[in-house]
Amino acid sequence: MKRIKSIDILRGLSMCWMFIGHILAWWIRDKDRHLYLETFE
Repeated sequence: MKRIKSIDILRGLSMCWMFIGHILAWWIRDKDRHLYLETFE
């Protein structure tokens, strides 16, 4: 079965986005909280 590269790229980008979002949510400092809120809400 042939792999569709665009789906793999989308999947990889979404996994990176989720990883970065979790890192920001867990380890963000209070003075940088506005960056998290602007990005994910």
